[in-house]
Amino acid sequence: MNPSDFADAVAAQWHELYGPSRLEVPMSVLATTVLRQRLVISAQEHTTAEGLLSGQQRVWEAAAQSWPYLHHRWECFTDWPTWPDHHRLLQAATVFALRLHTLGVVEHLRVLTHGQDFLGAVLRRLHTPAMTGSVNPRCEGRAVRLHPEMPVQTITLDPAGSGQQVLDVLSALNAQGIDPQRVTWRLREVEELTAAVLCVNLVAWQVADPERANVLVAISEDDDWIQAEQEARAEALRALYPPPFGF
Repeated sequence: MNPSDFADAVAAQWHELYGPSRLEVPMSVLATTVLRQRLVISAQEHTTAEGLLSGQQRVWEAAAQSWPYLHHRWECFTDWPTWPDHHRLLQAATVFALRLHTLGVVEHLRVLTHGQDFLGAVLRRLHTPAMTGSVNPRCEGRAVRLHPEMPVQTITLDPAGSGQQVLDVLSALNAQGIDPQRVTWRLREVEELTAAVLCVNLVAWQVADPERANVLVAISEDDDWIQAEQEARAEALRALYPPPFGF
């Protein structure tokens, strides 16, 4: 199957198991698998709901340690097990995770997410069951051009979506031999689930630096959304690292 067929198949599995709702759950399972591979955490085929939860918790805890400045933006992937209907959701999520293995998605996930917005494609299909088409549609004339005589220090994208514009910029940076982790990224996507997918993509595409907070992802609709996100991120980091370990 090509990436588009994989995206169709993944979305179809959740629609069959649960319907076109609670989309945070299948995206959480898929995003966990992406991060597990990036964090070199051993994959386990969980046949019980409890095993699925414990495995996912290990991944997200490790991800929060590696990219603490993003962890508050993917909370929708980590808090669904506390929802009132979590028992039914857990069963569906467990079966969904097993089907990702059966479909071959887990086996090919590094290829599926390399240089393309596979996660965003799945999310779009989950939102719109009848949707089909290319995983990574590109519009004519959308190529990003950077000025070679000017150093690239900060890139601002609004709206950022699930990351297609980021991919366009990455192509331009790559052409100039610029490491995207050495660039400061300021991105806004007001839809929370899409923003969470964007954050995982930034890790998968090696944009988010584990050594410094080089990425800011805002969901604020304020005019001064950069300042609003700086404040929200500072508060989230204080909660993650309370005194005397934090600041």
